Amino acid sequence: MKKTLFLVTGMLLFILGCDKDCDRDDHDNQDNITQAVVFEYEYTNHAWGYSHFGWLIDENGTVKGYSIHDDWKSADDEGYISKSDLLSNSNLTDTVYFQVDNDLLLEHFENRFEVLQGNLESSDQNTADAGTGALYLYVWDVDEGKYYKQLLASHGDMPETNTHPKVQSMVDWLEGIGAQTDRFFWGL
Repeated sequence: MKKTLFLVTGMLLFILGCDKDCDRDDHDNQDNITQAVVFEYEYTNHAWGYSHFGWLIDENGTVKGYSIHDDWKSADDEGYISKSDLLSNSNLTDTVYFQVDNDLLLEHFENRFEVLQGNLESSDQNTADAGTGALYLYVWDVDEGKYYKQLLASHGDMPETNTHPKVQSMVDWLEGIGAQTDRFFWGL
C-alpha cells in the first residue's frame, strides 16, 4: 500500500510539476526573447507643429501603437535607454494592432549583434519639412546595462541606412508590418 501511494504521489508531482514547456510546440520560440521591446518605428516632425507617433514590437510579437505622451522616455545622445524606461514606453502604448509571426520575429532578432557592425550611410536625397520616419532594433548592452537603440533605416528629412547585409530583410519585413498600421509614413 505504501509503495502504491508513493508511486501515485510521485506521478502526480511529476504531472503537476510539468510547466508549460512540456506542452510547448517546438516552433514556439517566443520565450527566447526576454526584452520589453524588440523593434520600433518612430515618426517625428517639427515643421508644422510637433508630431511624434509610431509602433513597437514586443517580446511576444505584439505590434502596439503609440502617440507621444508627456511621460515618453527617449534614448540618450549615445542611443542608450534603460530597461525601466523602455518598459515604461511599452506601457504607454494605446493601440494593439496584431501579432507578428514568432518565427520571423526570432529570425530577425537573432541577427541583432551582427547588425550592430553595419555602418550608417546618409542619402543624398532628402525632403524638407516631411519629418523623419525611422526603424530601430533594440539590443541589450551588457557593459552599459542598458538597451542600445540601433537605427536600421530612416526616410524623410534625414534618410540613413544601416549597411549591414542583414538589415535590408529586416527593413522589408518591418515595412510590411508598418503598412498594416495607421501610424507609418515611409515611402517619402
